[in-house]
This record gives sequence, structure tokens and C-alpha cells, in this order.
Amino acid sequence: MSGDLLRQLRESKAFDPSPDPDRMSQVHVPFDVLTGPVGGDYEQRFMDAVRRRERVALIGASGSGKSSITEYVMGVLQSESVAALRIRMGIQTDSLVSDPAEFPRLLVNTIARQLDENRAVQKIAREMRGGSARRPVKFSVGLPWLSGNLAIELGSVVNEPSQGEDVVDQAIRVLELISRSGLIPTLVLDDTDQWIRRPGIGVDPEPRIAMFFGSTLRMIAERLPAACVVAVHDDYINSPHDERAREYLNTRITLPALAGPDALGSIIGMRARRAVENPNLRAIDVIDDDALQHLFDHYVAGRSVRRELVVLQDALGRACSVTSETIEAAHVVAAIAAG
Repeated sequence: MSGDLLRQLRESKAFDPSPDPDRMSQVHVPFDVLTGPVGGDYEQRFMDAVRRRERVALIGASGSGKSSITEYVMGVLQSESVAALRIRMGIQTDSLVSDPAEFPRLLVNTIARQLDENRAVQKIAREMRGGSARRPVKFSVGLPWLSGNLAIELGSVVNEPSQGEDVVDQAIRVLELISRSGLIPTLVLDDTDQWIRRPGIGVDPEPRIAMFFGSTLRMIAERLPAACVVAVHDDYINSPHDERAREYLNTRITLPALAGPDALGSIIGMRARRAVENPNLRAIDVIDDDALQHLFDHYVAGRSVRRELVVLQDALGRACSVTSETIEAAHVVAAIAAG
């Protein structure tokens, strides 16, 4: 591989560990590819569970690919009338578990905020077309299915003042409207660990863990008519809180570790091909075998693909600085030491 192409990879941030959701779905490598012949139909089981309107627990360590598989599956199912509702758990306060109405309120506010954003984009698009209200305006922001009559009907519900138990009823009506439109409403709680473990919202996270995996998940299961995807850190699977959650989570999918350096190479190759739009690129064109082995050895110690992508992006910069044609072992070793 030439130095010019390495620089293209660096400038395009090919190995960004947290790209936007659309790009993340495009660079996802199916786990059955990563695990080889002993694969467990991870993506297929996930999709089938959502089609059945089940509640799915995705179990894995931080950086194991929970976000990647979620964005990939939601992207595939979008064409099958699945309406993904991404609930931003990572920025919430302790009130999410201390107040039973807080999660339904969060759901309603998510819809209201997205409707406002869609209207703003629609207004800008009309202004760019000369202010004509008659000409159709196509737009897609966040929730591409949220438009037309459904958007009008949902707007009339989410803008109603409500409190207490009324908020739960309001959330139920929102989900029922989505279902009646022919869609499968799917709650996506992808960053639960960021919220549970985030400093500054309580010294001890255990009460939040207990409440979320108990009362919050129970309320979602018993009251809200929707499929649900919950990211579950594998630290929780041997805790009594996880035992409570098993009652409310129909399908449990434990994400596997990468089988070997070739699996890590599959991820690198996919990201490189997407970044420079060259379908013929392979991992070996980007990183030599010795460097890939060093990177995989580092992965084994922490089992975080996200961490290795950070290392790889650093190693890529080092390779570019010395005009190397590929990422070499010395670049990876230096990047690991710097991290």
C-alpha cells in the first residue's frame, strides 16, 4: 500500500472507534464472519427477536461491538418497517430510576424533540427552494420514518401537558400510534453502562443498577407495547440484578470475543475499504502481519475492539509521519505504549 493511501485513511478517520450511527452500520462486520465456522447467527437472532417484538439483551464488555451490531441490525430492519427509538440513557440523572414516570417521559420527549428537528430541517429546505409551500420537501433526520400523517398524529399527543401516570398513558398512545401505522416501535437503550457508571450522579452505582434492571425494565416490559434492545455490560451477568432482568428480557445474545488476528483484520479491511471507497483493499494492504499480531495480542488483554481502533488510528499517524507504506509492528508497539 502506498503512503498516499495511508494518508487518505488517516484524513478520513477510517478507524474512528465511534463514527456516526449511519457509518457505524456500514462498517459493521457480522459476528458470524468474525467467529468463523462456530458462529451463532448473532445478527439473525437479533433481527428475528425484534420482528417478534421481543426485548433483547445484548451482553458484552465495553467496546465489544454492542453499538456496532445494533446500528447494523436497525439499519437492515428499517427497510422492514422497524421504527427505532434511540433513548439517550448516557445523559440522564438518577431521577430515571427514582421516578417511575421518568422513562415514559424520556420516550415522549425523544419523539417531541425529533419532531421539532424534522420541522426545522423542513423549514430550511423550503427556504432553499424559494419559500414555496407547495413543492414537496424530502428530508431525513434521525428518524426517517417520522413524517407525514404519523408525524402530525404524534405531535398532537406528545405536546399534551401531562404528569404522573398520565405520562405513562401518553407514552403508550405514542407507541400504539406507531404500531397502527404499520411499524414496529423498538426502544434502543445502547448506552446504559455510560449512565449507570457515570461519575457525578451518585457515589454508589449499585442502587441505579438494581432499579434499572428491576423496576425500570419491568415497567418497560409490562406497560410499554414495543420491542426493546438493551445493552448489558458483562459485569452484570453474575449479579442478582441480572437475575431479576432475565424475567423481562426475552432474548439474550452474548457477543463473542474475536477468534484471532484474521477476525481483527476483517474489521480493519472493511473500514479501510469504506473509507477510501476501494472494494479491493485488504487488511494486509494496511497493516503487516507482525503488526496485526501485536494488535491482536493487545486485544486479548482487554477484549475491546474500540480500544484497538484507537491504537490503530494512532499507529496509522505514526506510519504516515515516516512515510511508511504499511502500518508496521513498531508503529503499533509505540501507539500501545503511548496509550
